[in-house]
Amino acid sequence: MHQQAAFSRLRRQCLDAFRRSRARARRILREAQRASWKSYVFSINVRTHLQDVFKKVRRIAEKYSAPSPPVLLLSAGRTVAHPKTIADLFTEHFASVYRKDPAAPGALHRQSMESLGVNFSSTGGESYNVPFSVSELRTAFSHCHDASPNPDDIPYAFLRHMSDSAFTFSLNFYNMIWHTGEFPSSWA
Repeated sequence: MHQQAAFSRLRRQCLDAFRRSRARARRILREAQRASWKSYVFSINVRTHLQDVFKKVRRIAEKYSAPSPPVLLLSAGRTVAHPKTIADLFTEHFASVYRKDPAAPGALHRQSMESLGVNFSSTGGESYNVPFSVSELRTAFSHCHDASPNPDDIPYAFLRHMSDSAFTFSLNFYNMIWHTGEFPSSWA
C-alpha cells in the first residue's frame, strides 16, 4: 500500500513538474515571439527604403519568397559571384565567338556554315515566301531591344523612328534580299 501511494505521489510530482516546464517553455516562446515581432515592426521607419518596406509587408502577409541564390560561375578555375564580373565574362565569350577572327573559338564551324550559303529556292506557292509587309517589319523593329544594336552600331530606336520614305526603302531592301537570296558584301 505504501508502495502504490509513493508511486502515485511520484507520478503527480512528475506530471506537475512536466506541466510547469511546458507552461514555462510556452511563456518563453510567446515572449520571444512578441519581442521578435516588435523588433521586426519597429525596424520599419522613415529611413527604411521602400523596397525593404514592401519585402517586410509581403513577409507579414506570408507572400514572401526568399531571393534567389546568387549566380556563381566557374571561370579559369576560380568561382565568380559578382554580377558585373559574370556579365563581363559572358561579353568576352560572345565577342570572341562573334568576331571574324579565324582563331576565335567556333570560327571554323561558323566559316563552314557561312560557306554553305542560304538556299531560298522554293515552288513559290508557300505563304511564308511572300514579301514582307509594312506591319511585319514595324513589328519586327518594335520587338528589338536597344541593348543589342546592329553590328554597324545603329540602335534599333533609330530604325523604329525613321521617316516613312526611309522605312519604305528598308522594306524594299529586305524584300530584295529575301527574293534574291543575295546579301550585301558588307554583311559578310
